[in-house]
Amino acid sequence: KLSVMRTIKRIIAAQKVNMGGHILDQAIPLRGVDQIDPFLLLHYWVEDMPGGQHQKDVGVGPHPHRGFAPVSFIFEGSIHHRDSNGESHVVGPRGTQWMHSGAGIVHSERPSKELAEKGGKMEFVQIWINTNSANKMTQSFYLPKEADEVPRWITEGKDIILYSGKLNGEEGPVKYGTPLTTIMIHFKRG
Repeated sequence: KLSVMRTIKRIIAAQKVNMGGHILDQAIPLRGVDQIDPFLLLHYWVEDMPGGQHQKDVGVGPHPHRGFAPVSFIFEGSIHHRDSNGESHVVGPRGTQWMHSGAGIVHSERPSKELAEKGGKMEFVQIWINTNSANKMTQSFYLPKEADEVPRWITEGKDIILYSGKLNGEEGPVKYGTPLTTIMIHFKRG
């Protein structure tokens, strides 16, 4: 049984932004809301990839990060991550990518080669999680997790996937300096 009690204090409408030539929704930061601790940025991207593209021409090419964790939750499609530590991994639907940028890393995030060439729907959310000051300059790392590698409950029209934190006596495999519970829930229509 999933039971979480929270109070909604403010509803924030996302703004459209251009990120690497892609128009996506950005809820934070925006005017009047710089940060909601520990979150620095929240992007939502949904696009029907037309196909017939080269992977190197789509997505976001190599760029640097330092001192926080970009985390992606993939709803549909697949993302290919490459970085300066030598990591190269594709994560598919209902998976997640955690990258601690630490003292610095360069990475790219592009649709998988298959998605770029054949087309299909790409949908994901990315959040940037602030790293506590003690860990800002530590070694960077990348941690991909597919839906079948984490605690998951499929019941009563819900698919609940736990990536970090605790839920129903289970603990997600992602451990990060900032304590967070991250869950993806898919509801059956109706």
